[in-house]
Amino acid sequence: MADKALSAICKNTKEIIFTEPLDESEILAIMSFCKAKKIGCTFTQSKRLLILECNTLAEALDILSEFGLIEFMGSLKEITEWDLKRIEAEEEIEITFTPENEDLKT
Repeated sequence: MADKALSAICKNTKEIIFTEPLDESEILAIMSFCKAKKIGCTFTQSKRLLILECNTLAEALDILSEFGLIEFMGSLKEITEWDLKRIEAEEEIEITFTPENEDLKT
């Protein structure tokens, strides 16, 4: 019987929409903080949408809390994307998911 496996890499992002646009100094401070923590972050041109590349909700909330922005959060969406790397199966398969973040690989 052949090995049956599915390998995938997981990418988690959090999309945060603020109730009002952030100012330039807040954006620069958040970007510097995220860079130091090795968390990818992107702001849209409107300065109301922040996209964080982090694996847990706690990480995203810690960033918002650090800058006193929890009360300005209008919505938070967690997005999980799977990049399938290999599928070898005829019937049932064992599934192994690996986080994209190297620190969380087991």
